[in-house]
Amino acid sequence: MKFILGIKNFGKVKSAEISIGGFSVFVGNNNSGKTYIMQLIYGICNNLTRYFSDDDLCSRYLQPIDQQAESGRVRIDAGNIELAEAFINAVLEKYKEEIVSDTFYKEIEIGSIYVRLLIEEEERFEWLVCHKGAGNELFDELQFRSADFFKPVIETIMKEEVLKDHNGCILSKFHDLNGIEKQEDLSVHLQYKQISSKLVASLVNRMADDYKEPLFLPPSRTGLFMLYKDFFANKADEAVEMFGAGVFRKDYKKSKNLGITKPVYRFLRFLQTFRPHGESDQNSGLIHFLEEHLIDGKIVIDQADQPVYQAEGTQQALPLYLSSSMVNELAPILYVLQSDYKYLIWDEIETSLHPQKQMELACLLSRMSNAGFSMIVSTHSDTMAAKINNLCLLSFSRLLRGKRAEILKKTGLEEADLFKERIHVYQFENDDSGHSSVRELEYDEVTGYQFSLFNDSVEQLLEETRLILE
Repeated sequence: MKFILGIKNFGKVKSAEISIGGFSVFVGNNNSGKTYIMQLIYGICNNLTRYFSDDDLCSRYLQPIDQQAESGRVRIDAGNIELAEAFINAVLEKYKEEIVSDTFYKEIEIGSIYVRLLIEEEERFEWLVCHKGAGNELFDELQFRSADFFKPVIETIMKEEVLKDHNGCILSKFHDLNGIEKQEDLSVHLQYKQISSKLVASLVNRMADDYKEPLFLPPSRTGLFMLYKDFFANKADEAVEMFGAGVFRKDYKKSKNLGITKPVYRFLRFLQTFRPHGESDQNSGLIHFLEEHLIDGKIVIDQADQPVYQAEGTQQALPLYLSSSMVNELAPILYVLQSDYKYLIWDEIETSLHPQKQMELACLLSRMSNAGFSMIVSTHSDTMAAKINNLCLLSFSRLLRGKRAEILKKTGLEEADLFKERIHVYQFENDDSGHSSVRELEYDEVTGYQFSLFNDSVEQLLEETRLILE
């Protein structure tokens, strides 16, 4: 299922529709709203499921889905997904100001937040329901092979004690909505009148859970990386002083006096509480690629339990504050690769990187995407944009399929550097009124993505050079 997040009239941005999940790239001029939107996406993903328990909205939007079960059929199709979409949008409309305030520690006017849920063809299913009378045995073995997408959803429902009563049923002979019947049976004990809404609610929760704990990587990572300890030490001193003065407030932890947003605060907490460790099987290939192709060394823990940088081929270890800004910029990514985070919102990815290193970072992004990381990244670099575009052409252009192996060999790239899934590119464009809008760039088989803002700058420089040399 595709999860499209829409935003209207927030900050400078008039409108935006962003695909959540997979790999997305934000490009645009300074002060066009990219960072604002990235942090708002963080706040929405981090807060959405906490409001799903709103009884009034659940009753109004999800319970009607159960009415279809009276016909003996349980569906997952565009119809009840639209009801789920309406439920989520009602939640967002009701709590949008609270989400913004929780994210930015400030009241900022927002027009609307909404989602569009697009169900894929292979995700559409219908089951025929056969009643089981009271007193029949419970079915505790799940046989659900053809619709693997829904197996975790059914297993979640099975665990809910509220459904384990004497009014059960067997769901069998399910078929897709093209009319092709599947012969495998699904034997499961469910409460008859809650099957549909529980299926849809579990499906929506499962989708939202995939993105509910992103990590926001802000710009100026070097400065934040070097000063986060002083920041927390100062805040601890302030808290002690407030407590000693007898004015300690219960809401101090929300700290609207921090001077930073919640996503940035959570990033600092991530730095404070995490310690790098030795390579693990998970992401070991990505860690090795980052160390060999980007930071040219390792970040290890010294005897004082502090992270230090050891350049390749040397025995000397330097504190990170004495290491290059490139190492400090990329150290948090090394931390991420040794953590449980799988959804990153990464602002200004090319900061402090030489163009050659930017090209290597583009390959790391592709490898991370292929390894299951969902990412939204922003860049001001034409080098980064061009490299990502080249990787997309090599990955997806049908015109290059016969030459791909030869091109990879000549360019020093590997199959692992190519994207497995299509990416999304969004261009933030300022208008004369001081606002901006967000446009998704289309992929072309011949040229890939047309980064017009970067192209305009390059053409301007070429024209300037021509005039100078005349």
